[in-house]
Amino acid sequence: MEDLKKQIIEHKYQDKTIGQMFKEIKAEIKDDKVYLDLGFEDNNLTIDDIKKDLMKFLKLDLKYKGAKITFTDLIKEDLEKNSIIHKDNVLYLLIASGKGGVGKSNVAANLAVAFNDLNYKVALIDCDIYGSSIPNIFEVDKYPRISDGILYAYNKDGIDIASVDFLTRSTLPIIWRGPMLNQALNHFFYYTRYQNDIDVVIIDMPPGTGDVALDVFNAIPNAKQIIVTTPHQDAATIAIKAGIMALQMKFDILGVIENMSYYEYEDKKLDIFGFGGGDMVANALNVPLLEKLPIAAPKNGGLYQKDEKPYQIYQELAKKIKSYTE
Repeated sequence: MEDLKKQIIEHKYQDKTIGQMFKEIKAEIKDDKVYLDLGFEDNNLTIDDIKKDLMKFLKLDLKYKGAKITFTDLIKEDLEKNSIIHKDNVLYLLIASGKGGVGKSNVAANLAVAFNDLNYKVALIDCDIYGSSIPNIFEVDKYPRISDGILYAYNKDGIDIASVDFLTRSTLPIIWRGPMLNQALNHFFYYTRYQNDIDVVIIDMPPGTGDVALDVFNAIPNAKQIIVTTPHQDAATIAIKAGIMALQMKFDILGVIENMSYYEYEDKKLDIFGFGGGDMVANALNVPLLEKLPIAAPKNGGLYQKDEKPYQIYQELAKKIKSYTE
């Protein structure tokens, strides 16, 4: 067997040996037939041509009765085995809403910062296929690397970010159907390289109750969901529908966040966008109202800084969420 493996390793194809082209080589002989598996990390290999050449070498030159040759993509195998959705002791948070315009992505982004600043390793996955805004919130100034079909998450101040914007690399509107949405999600979950030892994965969901929610549930059934609404009754009514669907799919709803809850002016809280929406959703779904977030534009971009009051609110919110899941 060792002689056969040595012959295969030293066999030349064009200007390289098989040993130079493949990282792992497994060979076995049964009934005078060779079973060969070649592990590679280079997607530019002309596998069909290599297979024909090796079949000829094994059958004609080495005189074996037959041969079965398989190829293993070691990079994808490693990614699938170590997928971000197959980790123990990881908190998966889905930030969802019934409708757009409630500030769901801002909540997801600032929660990611809060967990990161509490010394958790965070991955933020932007699954809002039609309204991706996470790269803009984090002021991502260049596309991360894509090599051999693998996306390398963009790291901003310690937070790993993956977004549909990184896959399309375009400012044009996206018109995708169900199977294409599923492929994008698979890319984030199986073919994206994140930091090791991620503690918290935050997924910015698209608004509504469509295909993405179903696919995420199938991929990560142990995820916790947080529903974002505003105080307005219409937003709350639609958020309840999203929550009911999540419950029907057996998602664990952690609670509700009421965003844009009030505006502070001269020590008074003004209910600019109505009142009671968060309580309405929480009561309907029988889950806690986690927080009422104020209306407050960050000084720079979409992320609050340490000297801003909402930053401290998000810190406490992250601690509360973590305590609810322990």
